[in-house]
Amino acid sequence: MINVVDSSGWIEYFLDTASADNFAEAIEQTDQLIVPALSFFEVHRFLSRITNTAQRQTCLDIQTIRLIARRPHCLYGRQVKA
Repeated sequence: MINVVDSSGWIEYFLDTASADNFAEAIEQTDQLIVPALSFFEVHRFLSRITNTAQRQTCLDIQTIRLIARRPHCLYGRQVKA
């Protein structure tokens, strides 16, 4: 099974809130985890407001383990010029 964790789940996990345990198993099973590029961006934007650069980079390094970047040459199954 593949796990996709929404931005809010990552934020709960990184901030170690009361809800963090709800997302921990899915996040920590990195062999079954994918991270959409949009989630990466949203977490980066949120953490930029509340953490310093080193703390933010540590969190983002965890996300990049299984980051899936958006394919710029493909949009809705149709080939488009980059």
